[in-house]
Amino acid sequence: MACMNALRPKSTSPWSVVAPSSGDLIGRTAQWWLKGSASGYLRLTPPRTRQGGGRMIVPLDMTDDATAEAVHRLAKHSYAVEAELIGYAAIPGLTETLEEMRALPLRWLGGFVDNELVAFVGFSKVDDVLDIDRLCVAPSHFRLGFARRLVEQVLAEGGPAIVSTGADNAPAIELYESMGFRVVDTVVVEGGLRVAQFGHPGIV
Repeated sequence: MACMNALRPKSTSPWSVVAPSSGDLIGRTAQWWLKGSASGYLRLTPPRTRQGGGRMIVPLDMTDDATAEAVHRLAKHSYAVEAELIGYAAIPGLTETLEEMRALPLRWLGGFVDNELVAFVGFSKVDDVLDIDRLCVAPSHFRLGFARRLVEQVLAEGGPAIVSTGADNAPAIELYESMGFRVVDTVVVEGGLRVAQFGHPGIV
C-alpha cells in the first residue's frame, strides 16, 4: 500500500538542473546514479521551496547505510500521519524493520531539499507494469510537489501503472486521480481497512 500524504502542488514553476556536491548524502547518491544509469532522473529540480532551499529528485542507493536509514526514518513519520488519517494503526510500514525494507525488490527515488531527504517512492516493474509500492512525503513538506514529481518520474519509465492506498486517504486519491489514475477495485484487508486500487494506462 502506498503512503501518500501530499496534496497537489500549488506552484507550477519550471524545474531546472542542479549539480550536487560530492561530500554529502545527495552527492553520494547522485554520483552513484550518474555512474550507473542512463536515465534522466536528474533533469528535474525545482527552483526554491518555501524554506528557501533548492529541490531535487535523484535515484537512491539503498546499499548506502545513511541513505537507507533516512528513508526508513521518513517512512515511519509519514506512515504515522497516514495511520491517523485513515484510522488504521496496523499499516505494515509502521512495523517494518530497516533490514526488511532494504530487502524489498524495489527501485527508489528520493526528493531532497538541500541535504535533507523529504520524500521518496519505491516501485518495481513486473511484466511491463509499473507497481508503485510506496510513496511518502515528510509532513514538513506537504503540498510542495514532491509526490507529483516522483510519480511523474515513475510513469516516465513507460507502460501501465498500478498503485493502492487507503480508501479514506483523500489527499492520495486526489493526487492519483489528477494524474490520470482511475479506481479499478476496492478491497477489504485484515482489520477492516478498505483499500482502493488504482490503474494508469501509461503515458502515450
